[in-house]
Amino acid sequence: MQFWRRSIQWQLILSMGTALLVSVLIVVGIYTLVVNRLAQSYLVEQALPSSIEAMRNDIERILVQPLTAAKDIASNSMVRDWLAGGENSAQAPGFVSYLEGIRAEHKAFTALIVGTGSSHYYTEKGLDRTLSRANPKDAWFYSFVAAIRRARSISTMTPRQESWRCSSTSRSSRPVKSWALQGLA
Repeated sequence: MQFWRRSIQWQLILSMGTALLVSVLIVVGIYTLVVNRLAQSYLVEQALPSSIEAMRNDIERILVQPLTAAKDIASNSMVRDWLAGGENSAQAPGFVSYLEGIRAEHKAFTALIVGTGSSHYYTEKGLDRTLSRANPKDAWFYSFVAAIRRARSISTMTPRQESWRCSSTSRSSRPVKSWALQGLA
C-alpha cells in the first residue's frame, strides 16, 4: 500500500509541478510577446523618428554655417567691386580684416576669396598665393569654375540656387566672380 500511496503522491507532485511549469512558461511567453511589440512600437513610432530628426538637425547645422559664410562673402558688394576694380593692393588689408572677421564669426579654419580674373587667393592672413592652371594643386579651383560655367550654360538653376553658387556681376559691364570657401573648426 505504501508503494501506491507514494506513487500517487509522486504523480500529484509531478503533475502539479508540470502544471505550474507550463503556466509559468505561458505567462513568460505572453509577457515576452507583449514587451517585444511594445518595444518595437516605441522604436518605430517614437525613438527612431526623433533620432533621425536630431541627426537631420545636426547635419543641417553643420552645413548651413559654411554656406552662410560663403554666401556672405560672395554677396558682399564691396568684395565684388574690389575684385571688379582689379584688386587694388591698398585696399587688400581691409579685405583681409573682413575675412578674419568672417572666420572668427563662423569659427572656421579659414575664410578665403579667389578672384577668377587674377587668380589671387586671399585668406584671412593676406594674399596666400596666385593660382595657376599648370599647378596640379590648384586644379580643384579650375574644376569648380568649369562646373559652374557648365551649370550656367544649361540654365537649370533657379534664381535662388544661382545666388548660392557665389557668383555675381559688379556695377561695371565686366562680370566678376568671387568664390568663398571655409572649413569648420
